[in-house]
Amino acid sequence: MLPPHRPLPELYTQRIRPMHTSLDVAPMYRCRNPVARHSTWSNTSPWPKTPTHKTKQTLPLTTARRLSIRTQGLDNHTPVSSGKEGTTQVVERLGYVQIDTIAVIERAHDHILWNHHPGFTSDMLGELLAIDRRVFEYWAHAAAYVPMADYRYYLPRMATAHNWRRESLFRKENKKLVKEVYERIRHEGAMASADFDYQDAKRGTWWDWKPAKRALEVLFNTGELMVSARRGFQRVYDLPERVVPGHVNTQAATHDEAACHFARRALSTLGLASLPQIRKLYANHGARKALDDLLEAGEAVAVQIENQEAPYYALTATLNNT
Repeated sequence: MLPPHRPLPELYTQRIRPMHTSLDVAPMYRCRNPVARHSTWSNTSPWPKTPTHKTKQTLPLTTARRLSIRTQGLDNHTPVSSGKEGTTQVVERLGYVQIDTIAVIERAHDHILWNHHPGFTSDMLGELLAIDRRVFEYWAHAAAYVPMADYRYYLPRMATAHNWRRESLFRKENKKLVKEVYERIRHEGAMASADFDYQDAKRGTWWDWKPAKRALEVLFNTGELMVSARRGFQRVYDLPERVVPGHVNTQAATHDEAACHFARRALSTLGLASLPQIRKLYANHGARKALDDLLEAGEAVAVQIENQEAPYYALTATLNNT
Protein backbone atom coordinates (compact mmCIF):
# COMPACT_ATOMS: atom_id res chain seq x y z
CA MET A 1 0.00 0.00 0.00
CA LEU A 2 1.31 3.42 -0.90
CA PRO A 3 1.79 6.40 1.43
CA PRO A 4 -0.76 9.24 1.34
CA HIS A 5 0.72 10.82 -1.75
CA ARG A 6 1.89 9.60 -5.15
CA PRO A 7 5.50 8.37 -4.83
CA LEU A 8 7.18 9.81 -7.90
CA PRO A 9 4.90 8.59 -10.68
CA GLU A 10 7.37 9.86 -13.28
CA LEU A 11 9.91 7.25 -12.23
CA TYR A 12 7.59 4.52 -13.46
CA THR A 13 6.91 5.93 -16.93
CA GLN A 14 8.93 5.78 -20.12
CA ARG A 15 8.96 9.53 -20.56
CA ILE A 16 8.51 12.42 -18.14
CA ARG A 17 5.62 14.69 -18.96
CA PRO A 18 6.48 18.39 -19.27
CA MET A 19 6.00 20.31 -16.05
CA HIS A 20 3.12 22.32 -17.47
CA THR A 21 0.89 19.29 -18.10
CA SER A 22 -2.19 18.51 -16.04
CA LEU A 23 -0.33 15.74 -14.21
CA ASP A 24 1.84 18.21 -12.34
CA VAL A 25 -0.25 21.37 -12.35
CA ALA A 26 -3.87 21.14 -11.33
CA PRO A 27 -5.82 24.40 -11.60
CA MET A 28 -5.79 26.04 -8.20
CA TYR A 29 -9.57 26.38 -8.07
CA ARG A 30 -9.92 22.61 -8.18
CA CYS A 31 -7.94 22.07 -5.01
CA ARG A 32 -9.99 21.56 -1.84
CA ASN A 33 -7.11 22.56 0.37
CA PRO A 34 -7.70 26.22 1.36
CA VAL A 35 -3.95 26.68 1.74
CA ALA A 36 -3.40 25.82 -1.92
CA ARG A 37 -6.43 27.85 -3.02
CA HIS A 38 -4.87 31.04 -1.74
CA SER A 39 -1.72 30.97 -3.83
CA THR A 40 -0.34 34.23 -5.17
CA TRP A 41 0.31 32.65 -8.55
CA SER A 42 -1.95 32.97 -11.57
CA ASN A 43 -4.41 30.10 -11.85
CA THR A 44 -3.50 29.67 -15.50
CA SER A 45 0.26 30.19 -15.40
CA PRO A 46 2.66 27.24 -15.69
CA TRP A 47 5.09 26.51 -12.87
CA PRO A 48 8.09 28.84 -12.64
CA LYS A 49 11.24 27.55 -14.28
CA THR A 50 13.16 24.80 -12.57
CA PRO A 51 16.34 25.92 -10.74
CA THR A 52 19.24 25.80 -13.18
CA HIS A 53 21.93 24.40 -10.88
CA LYS A 54 24.39 22.11 -12.58
CA THR A 55 23.49 18.44 -12.25
CA LYS A 56 25.86 16.79 -9.80
CA GLN A 57 25.01 13.11 -10.16
CA THR A 58 23.41 10.69 -12.61
CA LEU A 59 21.41 7.73 -11.31
CA PRO A 60 20.28 4.60 -13.15
CA LEU A 61 16.50 4.31 -13.20
CA THR A 62 16.59 1.11 -11.13
CA THR A 63 18.66 2.85 -8.44
CA ALA A 64 16.25 5.79 -8.40
CA ARG A 65 13.32 3.44 -7.91
CA ARG A 66 15.03 1.61 -5.05
CA LEU A 67 15.97 4.91 -3.43
CA SER A 68 12.39 6.18 -3.60
CA ILE A 69 10.92 3.00 -2.13
CA ARG A 70 13.55 2.75 0.60
CA THR A 71 13.24 6.40 1.65
CA GLN A 72 9.49 6.01 2.10
CA GLY A 73 9.98 2.93 4.28
CA LEU A 74 8.31 0.55 1.82
CA ASP A 75 11.23 -1.86 1.37
CA ASN A 76 10.50 -3.97 4.47
CA HIS A 77 13.95 -3.09 5.79
CA THR A 78 13.09 0.08 7.68
CA PRO A 79 12.74 -0.76 11.38
CA VAL A 80 10.30 1.09 13.62
CA SER A 81 9.72 0.84 17.34
CA SER A 82 6.76 -1.00 18.76
CA GLY A 83 3.52 0.64 19.90
CA LYS A 84 2.78 4.34 19.67
CA GLU A 85 6.44 5.27 19.37
CA GLY A 86 6.62 3.39 16.09
CA THR A 87 3.52 5.19 14.84
CA THR A 88 5.11 8.52 15.74
CA GLN A 89 8.26 7.55 13.83
CA VAL A 90 6.21 6.76 10.71
CA VAL A 91 4.37 10.10 10.82
CA GLU A 92 7.67 11.92 11.28
CA ARG A 93 9.30 10.03 8.40
CA LEU A 94 6.40 10.72 6.03
CA GLY A 95 6.07 14.34 7.22
CA TYR A 96 2.32 13.98 7.52
CA VAL A 97 -0.45 11.44 6.97
CA GLN A 98 -3.47 12.65 5.03
CA ILE A 99 -6.78 12.27 6.86
CA ASP A 100 -9.47 10.29 5.06
CA THR A 101 -13.10 10.65 6.16
CA ILE A 102 -14.30 7.60 4.20
CA ALA A 103 -14.01 4.13 5.73
CA VAL A 104 -14.69 0.90 3.84
CA ILE A 105 -12.63 -1.53 5.88
CA GLU A 106 -10.73 1.19 7.74
CA ARG A 107 -9.92 4.79 6.89
CA ALA A 108 -7.04 5.28 4.49
CA HIS A 109 -4.77 6.92 7.05
CA ASP A 110 -5.10 3.80 9.22
CA HIS A 111 -4.15 1.62 6.24
CA ILE A 112 -1.13 3.82 5.57
CA LEU A 113 0.13 3.62 9.13
CA TRP A 114 -0.47 -0.13 9.39
CA ASN A 115 1.41 -0.68 6.12
CA HIS A 116 4.47 1.08 7.57
CA HIS A 117 4.01 -0.25 11.10
CA PRO A 118 2.31 -3.69 11.26
CA GLY A 119 1.75 -3.33 15.01
CA PHE A 120 -0.37 -0.22 14.46
CA THR A 121 -3.93 -0.01 15.78
CA SER A 122 -6.30 2.91 15.15
CA ASP A 123 -6.51 3.83 18.83
CA MET A 124 -2.78 4.67 18.78
CA LEU A 125 -3.34 7.61 16.46
CA GLY A 126 -6.18 8.92 18.61
CA GLU A 127 -3.97 8.77 21.69
CA LEU A 128 -1.05 10.46 19.93
CA LEU A 129 -3.43 13.30 19.07
CA ALA A 130 -5.46 13.64 22.27
CA ILE A 131 -3.22 12.36 25.06
CA ASP A 132 0.44 12.24 24.10
CA ARG A 133 0.20 15.34 21.87
CA ARG A 134 2.80 13.96 19.45
CA VAL A 135 0.74 14.91 16.39
CA PHE A 136 -1.72 17.66 15.53
CA GLU A 137 -4.12 18.36 12.68
CA TYR A 138 -3.73 20.99 10.01
CA TRP A 139 -3.47 21.49 6.26
CA ALA A 140 -0.46 20.04 4.45
CA HIS A 141 -1.50 19.49 0.84
CA ALA A 142 -4.78 18.31 2.41
CA ALA A 143 -6.09 17.84 5.95
CA ALA A 144 -3.46 15.77 7.73
CA TYR A 145 -1.96 14.47 10.94
CA VAL A 146 1.32 16.34 11.33
CA PRO A 147 4.25 15.87 13.75
CA MET A 148 3.84 18.23 16.70
CA ALA A 149 7.50 19.19 16.30
CA ASP A 150 6.54 20.92 13.03
CA TYR A 151 3.99 23.21 14.69
CA ARG A 152 6.02 26.42 14.37
CA TYR A 153 6.41 25.93 10.62
CA TYR A 154 2.65 25.91 10.14
CA LEU A 155 2.14 29.17 12.04
CA PRO A 156 2.88 31.41 9.01
CA ARG A 157 0.28 29.45 7.07
CA MET A 158 -2.26 29.94 9.86
CA ALA A 159 -1.50 33.66 9.95
CA THR A 160 -2.24 34.07 6.25
CA ALA A 161 -5.61 32.35 6.73
CA HIS A 162 -6.97 35.59 8.20
CA ASN A 163 -6.77 37.03 4.69
CA TRP A 164 -8.41 34.14 2.88
CA ARG A 165 -11.47 35.46 1.13
CA ARG A 166 -14.02 33.00 2.53
CA GLU A 167 -12.63 33.23 6.05
CA SER A 168 -12.46 37.03 6.13
CA LEU A 169 -15.94 37.36 4.60
CA PHE A 170 -17.46 34.95 7.11
CA ARG A 171 -15.84 36.76 10.04
CA LYS A 172 -17.04 40.10 8.77
CA GLU A 173 -20.62 38.86 8.42
CA ASN A 174 -20.61 36.75 11.62
CA LYS A 175 -18.29 38.66 13.92
CA LYS A 176 -20.46 38.14 17.00
CA LEU A 177 -20.92 34.41 16.37
CA VAL A 178 -17.19 33.78 15.88
CA LYS A 179 -16.40 35.61 19.11
CA GLU A 180 -19.11 33.71 21.03
CA VAL A 181 -17.85 30.34 19.79
CA TYR A 182 -14.27 31.19 20.73
CA GLU A 183 -15.22 32.58 24.15
CA ARG A 184 -17.38 29.60 24.99
CA ILE A 185 -14.50 27.21 24.36
CA ARG A 186 -12.13 29.48 26.26
CA HIS A 187 -14.38 29.39 29.32
CA GLU A 188 -15.92 25.91 29.11
CA GLY A 189 -13.11 23.87 27.60
CA ALA A 190 -12.87 21.64 24.54
CA MET A 191 -16.04 21.37 22.47
CA ALA A 192 -17.27 19.86 19.21
CA SER A 193 -19.73 21.42 16.79
CA ALA A 194 -22.47 19.16 18.18
CA ASP A 195 -22.08 20.95 21.53
CA PHE A 196 -23.43 24.15 19.99
CA ASP A 197 -27.21 23.95 19.84
CA TYR A 198 -28.71 26.24 17.23
CA GLN A 199 -32.28 25.09 16.75
CA ASP A 200 -32.90 27.43 13.82
CA ALA A 201 -29.90 26.21 11.85
CA LYS A 202 -30.92 24.61 8.58
CA ARG A 203 -29.34 21.26 7.94
CA GLY A 204 -29.41 20.19 4.35
CA THR A 205 -26.77 18.64 2.15
CA TRP A 206 -23.30 17.91 3.51
CA TRP A 207 -21.83 21.31 2.66
CA ASP A 208 -24.61 23.22 4.45
CA TRP A 209 -22.82 23.38 7.79
CA LYS A 210 -24.57 25.11 10.62
CA PRO A 211 -23.05 28.51 11.49
CA ALA A 212 -21.24 27.34 14.63
CA LYS A 213 -19.47 24.59 12.72
CA ARG A 214 -18.35 27.06 10.09
CA ALA A 215 -17.09 29.39 12.84
CA LEU A 216 -15.09 26.51 14.31
CA GLU A 217 -13.56 25.80 10.91
CA VAL A 218 -12.57 29.44 10.47
CA LEU A 219 -10.97 29.54 13.91
CA PHE A 220 -9.19 26.27 13.13
CA ASN A 221 -7.83 27.54 9.81
CA THR A 222 -6.43 30.66 11.45
CA GLY A 223 -4.86 28.66 14.27
CA GLU A 224 -6.95 30.26 17.00
CA LEU A 225 -8.35 26.82 17.77
CA MET A 226 -6.79 23.39 17.33
CA VAL A 227 -8.20 19.89 17.22
CA SER A 228 -7.77 18.54 20.72
CA ALA A 229 -9.27 15.10 20.06
CA ARG A 230 -11.71 13.18 17.90
CA ARG A 231 -15.10 12.11 19.25
CA GLY A 232 -15.94 9.25 16.98
CA PHE A 233 -14.64 11.05 13.93
CA GLN A 234 -15.95 14.47 14.93
CA ARG A 235 -13.39 17.13 15.73
CA VAL A 236 -13.20 18.43 19.29
CA TYR A 237 -11.64 21.91 19.43
CA ASP A 238 -9.66 23.70 22.12
CA LEU A 239 -7.25 26.61 22.51
CA PRO A 240 -3.70 26.05 21.23
CA GLU A 241 -2.20 26.74 24.66
CA ARG A 242 -4.17 23.76 25.99
CA VAL A 243 -3.14 21.49 23.13
CA VAL A 244 0.50 22.25 22.29
CA PRO A 245 2.87 20.85 24.96
CA GLY A 246 5.06 23.32 26.81
CA HIS A 247 8.32 21.92 25.41
CA VAL A 248 7.30 22.55 21.78
CA ASN A 249 8.79 25.60 20.08
CA THR A 250 5.88 27.96 19.39
CA GLN A 251 7.88 30.82 17.88
CA ALA A 252 6.54 31.30 14.38
CA ALA A 253 8.97 30.51 11.60
CA THR A 254 9.41 33.09 8.88
CA HIS A 255 7.83 32.33 5.51
CA ASP A 256 11.29 31.55 4.10
CA GLU A 257 12.13 29.25 7.01
CA ALA A 258 8.83 27.43 6.61
CA ALA A 259 9.29 27.07 2.85
CA CYS A 260 12.79 25.67 3.36
CA HIS A 261 11.57 23.27 6.03
CA PHE A 262 8.78 21.94 3.83
CA ALA A 263 11.12 21.57 0.85
CA ARG A 264 13.54 19.64 3.04
CA ARG A 265 10.66 17.54 4.35
CA ALA A 266 9.50 16.73 0.82
CA LEU A 267 12.97 15.58 -0.25
CA SER A 268 13.43 13.60 2.95
CA THR A 269 10.08 11.85 2.44
CA LEU A 270 10.23 11.15 -1.28
CA GLY A 271 13.96 10.57 -1.66
CA LEU A 272 13.92 12.04 -5.16
CA ALA A 273 11.52 14.74 -6.28
CA SER A 274 10.96 17.25 -9.05
CA LEU A 275 10.25 20.90 -8.29
CA PRO A 276 6.47 20.52 -8.88
CA GLN A 277 6.40 17.55 -6.49
CA ILE A 278 8.31 19.49 -3.84
CA ARG A 279 5.86 22.32 -4.18
CA LYS A 280 2.70 20.23 -4.29
CA LEU A 281 3.44 17.94 -1.36
CA TYR A 282 3.01 20.79 1.13
CA ALA A 283 1.28 23.40 -1.06
CA ASN A 284 4.64 25.13 -0.66
CA HIS A 285 4.47 28.41 -2.59
CA GLY A 286 8.08 29.27 -1.70
CA ALA A 287 9.45 25.94 -2.93
CA ARG A 288 11.57 27.28 -5.77
CA LYS A 289 13.55 29.75 -3.64
CA ALA A 290 13.81 27.19 -0.85
CA LEU A 291 15.21 24.61 -3.26
CA ASP A 292 17.69 27.16 -4.59
CA ASP A 293 18.85 27.84 -1.02
CA LEU A 294 19.24 24.12 -0.26
CA LEU A 295 21.22 23.62 -3.47
CA GLU A 296 23.42 26.64 -2.78
CA ALA A 297 24.17 25.39 0.73
CA GLY A 298 25.05 21.93 -0.54
CA GLU A 299 22.26 20.37 1.50
CA ALA A 300 20.53 19.20 -1.68
CA VAL A 301 21.82 18.24 -5.12
CA ALA A 302 20.35 18.09 -8.60
CA VAL A 303 20.08 14.59 -10.00
CA GLN A 304 19.66 13.39 -13.58
CA ILE A 305 17.86 10.06 -13.75
CA GLU A 306 18.92 7.80 -16.59
CA ASN A 307 16.80 8.31 -19.74
CA GLN A 308 14.70 10.99 -18.04
CA GLU A 309 14.56 14.57 -19.27
CA ALA A 310 13.46 16.61 -16.26
CA PRO A 311 15.83 17.20 -13.32
CA TYR A 312 15.15 15.71 -9.92
CA TYR A 313 16.55 16.71 -6.56
CA ALA A 314 17.66 14.87 -3.46
CA LEU A 315 19.16 15.62 -0.09
CA THR A 316 22.91 15.17 -0.14
CA ALA A 317 22.69 12.95 2.94
CA THR A 318 20.19 10.68 1.17
CA LEU A 319 22.50 10.14 -1.80
CA ASN A 320 25.49 9.59 0.46
CA ASN A 321 23.62 6.66 2.00
CA THR A 322 22.69 5.15 -1.36
